[in-house]
Amino acid sequence: MNAAQLVAILSTAIATATPLVFASVGETITERAGVINLSAEGTIMLAAMVGFAVAKLTGSLVLGFWAAAAGATSVPKGSAAVCQLCADWGNLVL
Repeated sequence: MNAAQLVAILSTAIATATPLVFASVGETITERAGVINLSAEGTIMLAAMVGFAVAKLTGSLVLGFWAAAAGATSVPKGSAAVCQLCADWGNLVL
């Protein structure tokens, strides 16, 4: 293995691990703030799938980025809505 191959392998590993490092750092910050988010990796995966699908269907890379951002922000909002709905159902008097 020569130096060029080693550099290629290391750069690929760093590029592949970067999204997971960002998710880990974000999760650490939110847990220090007292909020537990168990879906950090799932949010990244959903954003990637939505962004790819929109970019492929529309042919616009910029629109794909915006759709990925919208998809990633919809996950916590949807989870909060479900939790609020369940809490409201618990307060129902039959």
